[in-house]
Amino acid sequence: MVQAFNKEVDQEHLDLIAVGGRILATDITGKQDFPYWDNSAMDGYAVRYADVKSCSPQQPAMLEVIEEIPAGYQPQRSVQTGQASRISPARSCHLEPIL
Repeated sequence: MVQAFNKEVDQEHLDLIAVGGRILATDITGKQDFPYWDNSAMDGYAVRYADVKSCSPQQPAMLEVIEEIPAGYQPQRSVQTGQASRISPARSCHLEPIL
């Protein structure tokens, strides 16, 4: 038998540290949007730091793009020295793929 949730009776106020495994009784919303701009953390290139640590707009890293990874998919290859994987849709100022 499952008892229905009664919002008036079945709420507790707890410290954040004590709420593991519980369900919120009401929605939590923020006062402001964050980030403040349209942002997709999945866009870009997967690269090895050693290949790009000293690149700049004047000296871009020249890397072979070995695969395209659509957002939400797992990579199928490991990025090795001199390689990159494009995570779509991607934009980059300093990487120029070798075709």
